[in-house]
Amino acid sequence: MNLLNLAKRTASGVVIVLITILSMWFHTPFFYIFLALLGTAMAWEWENMVSKKTTGLSVFIAGVTSVNIL
Repeated sequence: MNLLNLAKRTASGVVIVLITILSMWFHTPFFYIFLALLGTAMAWEWENMVSKKTTGLSVFIAGVTSVNIL
């Protein structure tokens, strides 16, 4: 892993932690919306890691599922 990649990952981690803290601070609707978006983003990342071709179907399903669970 090169230094630029490490810097990008560290910066994105800091941003995610700050957004998490802010969403918990403002309570119910914001935290649940954040969880739904985070679940959708994780599904998109997983699909990019395991598949060469991204269809977006699994991301859509994960997003709908996250919203329905909440």
